[in-house]
Amino acid sequence: MTVSFAALTLFLSLASCSNDGNDDGESSDSGFVKIEGGSVKVENSEDAESRGLKNSKVFIEGRSITIKNLYVSDHEVTQQEFQKYNFFEDGPVKGMNSGAKMSNPKSIGDEAIFNAYGGSNTETKPAKISGLGDNYPAYGVSWYDTLVYSNLRSIAEGYTPVYSIQVEGRDEIDPRKWPGIIEDNGKYAAPKPVTGENANTETIALWNAVKFNESADGYRLPTEAEWEYIARGGNKGVFPTQTKYPGSNTIGDVAWYADNAALTTHPVKTKKAVNGIYDLAGNVSEWVWDLYGDIDADTPSSGPATPAQINGKDYYTRVLRGGSAISEKSLSVIAEEKVLYQGGTENENYVSNIKNKVPESRRSRKCNKDDGCGCFYAFLGFRLVRNAE
Repeated sequence: MTVSFAALTLFLSLASCSNDGNDDGESSDSGFVKIEGGSVKVENSEDAESRGLKNSKVFIEGRSITIKNLYVSDHEVTQQEFQKYNFFEDGPVKGMNSGAKMSNPKSIGDEAIFNAYGGSNTETKPAKISGLGDNYPAYGVSWYDTLVYSNLRSIAEGYTPVYSIQVEGRDEIDPRKWPGIIEDNGKYAAPKPVTGENANTETIALWNAVKFNESADGYRLPTEAEWEYIARGGNKGVFPTQTKYPGSNTIGDVAWYADNAALTTHPVKTKKAVNGIYDLAGNVSEWVWDLYGDIDADTPSSGPATPAQINGKDYYTRVLRGGSAISEKSLSVIAEEKVLYQGGTENENYVSNIKNKVPESRRSRKCNKDDGCGCFYAFLGFRLVRNAE
């Protein structure tokens, strides 16, 4: 099996709670920065080049995207924040503590990479070797867990929850009532996919069919377009003068990544920011809302409306963006012409089994109709946004 390290590393660091770096956005006292949105439509290739969007796979020719005014968390959700409402589940986490095995990520072999990302690692929660502490980013978090956290926090703070799941024929916004939800001492976790004799396929199908109320004012994941807009320094539009990485042309200024992170996450907000927003380029990779699939001129701003299909089977694959403490710097580029093939069979690796080209800065994780998006991955976390209107 031939698999590149870049193809299998997740990506993205976290933000810390100190206040260094570039603070050009309008700050709030709650750890959120107000970013002004705008409409972005690329008319042709010349227009794309003049606006700094030539290599984007999201802001493509003919696609009309509306970015709302947003409050954007200036840091990735921390372990302390996550554990206020959720708990880290027991169960195999793909890639957890892989740093213990990877002293030199650029020279390790394919077998070691495969073991690190899908082998027999038994650590299931954030641990000291991979970054442990209140101000470290939450990681080993499933996409489903981000929905639970977002809605529980929205309810607690008096906002209208964004996500709903069908319960007995109604759209339910309270995660405590969602099918398969796990409770432990007043904290919650999403169900883990189960296959075989005790398969929870019907439950996972309900989670895959989650609805997104785009007008609600609660906490949520950014869409992929919103994430890239933020990473490109967007504020009242996207500007033609952009940096290679979010906030800098020098990766070490803005990211904890393979060459400087020592294969562990770091406290959030310890690198330079873009518009007051930290760690878009490294520390942990970040889940976003979108289903992974082909993007064309008709794709809505919130991403593809239907899951990708492979061999006639739905793959509820969700996009993740940004670099991580174990990724090479190429994975932190906002949008680049370099591509990788996320291939292999269902059992060979845990990256998406999509058979087309994917820019190195754009990733996905496999969530098929059997296992859903309930898998956990090390060095993968999330960041919240909220509508500002």
